[in-house]
Amino acid sequence: PRIRSTQVGPTLHAMLLESMSLSHFSLPPELLDRIVDFLHADWRSLVACIQAGLRTQLAPCARFHLGHVSISLFDHAKPYTELQDFLHIFSPKTPFASLPSSLSIHGDHLGLTPIRYDGSSALQMRTDPLAQAVIVPLAPKFPTLLDLSHFSHLHILAISHVRIELPARFTRFLCGLPSLNSLSLSNIGVAQSGGTGTTRLVRDVGPSSVAIAALRARLKTLCIVETNAEAWSYGSLFSIIAAQDSGVGSPLSLETLELRFPKAQQLDAWLHATCHASLQTLTSLNVTFVSMLDPDGESDGAYQLRSCITFAH
Repeated sequence: PRIRSTQVGPTLHAMLLESMSLSHFSLPPELLDRIVDFLHADWRSLVACIQAGLRTQLAPCARFHLGHVSISLFDHAKPYTELQDFLHIFSPKTPFASLPSSLSIHGDHLGLTPIRYDGSSALQMRTDPLAQAVIVPLAPKFPTLLDLSHFSHLHILAISHVRIELPARFTRFLCGLPSLNSLSLSNIGVAQSGGTGTTRLVRDVGPSSVAIAALRARLKTLCIVETNAEAWSYGSLFSIIAAQDSGVGSPLSLETLELRFPKAQQLDAWLHATCHASLQTLTSLNVTFVSMLDPDGESDGAYQLRSCITFAH
């Protein structure tokens, strides 16, 4: 039977485990690899393949695909369910934590669902005047207490379409990743603290000077893509990259830099802080300045390319 989606549920997990337990089960290695390749975007099924692969040839290919894991925070019914499952299965007590080298955490359900980042109207009008307006949910908050420091081989981290509530603690989270050398941030919003729940008990404390120096020394790729003029200011991260107010003299040696901001002043500050420090090591540079076509907000989401600089050698 043909599987229609890579978002495979627990039913296939059970089928895999049951099939692998049968002594007469035998398929050509090439076909097994194709099956696992089809599941490359479903980390739960890949874990099931490894667990079932003790008697088969499923495990090697599944381990390869678990090198990159994508986690969605977007869920109306049960927020953060996938992240909680991921942290449980990839806990420090399991062998899976050493597998991911690249992790993507996104809050927009792979771009399939429109979201907003501020307290503006939650209704989005349809272009068809006869169609009803739809509710546009807020982007999910980035988990304040998230700790991935046990991922010793995690080199690449991409975070997009989330809101940051405690910015200093967020940079502390980044500095706590021991092998991080490639960071990508896209469309990060601001979450106003409501003073309730767990966040009220958590102080917005940034990383130590030692952790800042370590991140600056190993960071080779930095990508910041921002199209929202009211987005997070990236101030706490900028202070680390530019070594402002930290007393850190550790050299910054970026090799790849990509910046996209809707504010020219913000873009100039980042260019000055990053390019000047990484002048001897920078091999790829992509800088874009964009602005909204309609500053009055009548054509929300439409942007105009104002300037672009690309450099590579």
